[in-house]
Amino acid sequence: MVHNFRAFSDVFEKKFAFFYYICLSIKMKITLRFLLSWISSAIVMFALFYVWHGVFLNDFKRIQFPLAWFVAFAAVTYLLFGAGIYLLYESHLMKKVSSFFTRGVICGLIAGFSLFMMATIVNISLT
Repeated sequence: MVHNFRAFSDVFEKKFAFFYYICLSIKMKITLRFLLSWISSAIVMFALFYVWHGVFLNDFKRIQFPLAWFVAFAAVTYLLFGAGIYLLYESHLMKKVSSFFTRGVICGLIAGFSLFMMATIVNISLT
């Protein structure tokens, strides 16, 4: 039993070390700027999603499982998506673009196209 725990502990430490390396390599700093932009972007994206699909298109009526689950998973998705957009915006490649508006548009295009590709491959649709 002790041997199995030791093997589990070694695997856990290796995975944690990998996560720590990833965080250091992207120089992720949890600052007020990160938190405000992350949460505000997630709220804006979720609100636009809810208004578009819930009010204008009435797609929520066609969902086969509980609406609370769908809204919860959508909120988590937009939180992850907002963090990804922030990391993309603050990346070394994007630092070369001096205009913050142009940098935001480029990041939005990359993130939107990436999300579109993932949704197409996984065949996610509200209709």
